Amino acid sequence: MGRPEHTAKIEVSVITTLYNEGETVSDLLDSVLQGAVTPDEVVVADGGSTDGTLELLADYATRHPEVRILTDTGGRSAGRNAAIAAARHEQVVCIDAGCVAEFNWLDEITKPFGEGAEWVGGFYKPKGETALSTAIGLTMVFVIEEVGLDFVPSARSMAFHKTLWKGVGGFPEDVQFAEDTAFDEALIAAGYHPVFTPDAVVEWRPPSGLISQARTMFSWGRGDGLLGLRSQHYRRLLTLFLATFGLLLAGVLIDARIIILAIVPLAPTLYRQTRHKYRHTEGWARWLLIPLATLNGLASSLLGYATGYMAKNRSGAK
Repeated sequence: MGRPEHTAKIEVSVITTLYNEGETVSDLLDSVLQGAVTPDEVVVADGGSTDGTLELLADYATRHPEVRILTDTGGRSAGRNAAIAAARHEQVVCIDAGCVAEFNWLDEITKPFGEGAEWVGGFYKPKGETALSTAIGLTMVFVIEEVGLDFVPSARSMAFHKTLWKGVGGFPEDVQFAEDTAFDEALIAAGYHPVFTPDAVVEWRPPSGLISQARTMFSWGRGDGLLGLRSQHYRRLLTLFLATFGLLLAGVLIDARIIILAIVPLAPTLYRQTRHKYRHTEGWARWLLIPLATLNGLASSLLGYATGYMAKNRSGAK
């Protein structure tokens, strides 16, 4: 059975940014254009793709007049800002490259607008091709049980009034990672708070292996360092890793039996970070893969943060 026919078109602008997404752009656009409701327009900002993405986009624009293409828009933040600036409607909905919207996503994420909301956060879940990539994805984002009052939306699944975007100066273009977190922080500082709607779900493709996860988490951490975000979290994480390293070194130099204690400093953090993840995947390997991916992500993001923080300080000292 295929998807049901969509029932209505609504006056919102869905925007996304792409760069060399030839393998994923069709799934993304199909999911947006074939949902329970469809947008009046889809504005796609391409950052200069060379892999056939532009040809696919041109085909979609020919078959779907609501699809509008912007080319050579620069990096992710610049492209997102360009797409929002070009959007015809006050209500803007964001989805990221590599994502696939569930059938009711657009309907659910725009419903709060009818109740007076100005900023809406949807949800997102990883869809890995292997047990490892699924475990990696689960450790990189919240699962539904972890969403609390401090939850801030991701540009994977977020909607807002265009006037809010203008009021905070858009997405910061001086960084290419953590830009949606910085945008969220700016909105919160301006007195806005998101309405969370858990049924507005997109699926996203996580990194396939630990090395690609480390690269991504390093980039996210570096973005936090450059922007000075989540500093307390990273300071606490640094303390824990230093304690672990100290116990490992003591085990090597003094008594090998001490090595077993090296897990103690990180154990409470590992428990908090993983306890809700296991129910979202299956198989015995999850009990190994989820902690492994968590440690890999924490270490990589910490190293990225340190790199970004030092770069920020060097830049400020000049």
